[in-house]
Amino acid sequence: QAQVDSSSGEKLPSDILFIGSPESLRAYNVENNEEVFFKEVADGVNCLAVGLLGDASSPLVFAGGNCSVQGFGMDGEDHYWTVTGDNVRSMVLCDFNLDGYNELLVGSDDFDIRVFKNDEMITELSETEIITAITPLYR
Repeated sequence: QAQVDSSSGEKLPSDILFIGSPESLRAYNVENNEEVFFKEVADGVNCLAVGLLGDASSPLVFAGGNCSVQGFGMDGEDHYWTVTGDNVRSMVLCDFNLDGYNELLVGSDDFDIRVFKNDEMITELSETEIITAITPLYR
């Protein structure tokens, strides 16, 4: 049974499975057994994060690839793009600066974690190894 957003009256999407590969991103509706979209991604897909960034009203699927992050809507269209310093290995959306909005944290092969508020990098943290996973801790 479809869920309805009480504020807008719109149907919320069913469970969507996102599959990233070295050449593409595929969104698949598991419940309806159908493809939602297929998108060629020139920089490849090393990792994925899904959710709201900043004050966005609709979630995006963020695909981290070769020195870039792209954000796709449920329509398969590219709604976000930014450059990172190296190959992206990990990403997470969380309220990094506690302003009430999610930032995008991106870990890469150059040992850095970059924090993006929308498409602006607001912080860069250097580590001693490749960033393979980022997980937020909540209070």
